[in-house]
Amino acid sequence: MAEYSKQITPLVYHSFFSNTLDLSKLPEYQAVTVPMLAICGSKEVRDMKTSLTLLAQNPSCQTMTLQGANHDFPMRNAKQLNPMLEKFILECL
Repeated sequence: MAEYSKQITPLVYHSFFSNTLDLSKLPEYQAVTVPMLAICGSKEVRDMKTSLTLLAQNPSCQTMTLQGANHDFPMRNAKQLNPMLEKFILECL
């Protein structure tokens, strides 16, 4: 991952941050009725935490904040994350 990130150009970084998803501009997400699980780490950036707060307003969305976790949590902690995802999926079946 670190080696790959060295290949990302400034233009790509700029585009990514200029075109991020802003749920406050997409009120349609409130009408989504499929079960959703939104997980955010307590060390995530403000925009991610804001998205989690907005998603929590949808009754079909369960939200979870992982204390001490940041953006790379899924890649580094699959053994912790997978049981959470499996539990959610089984509850939705």
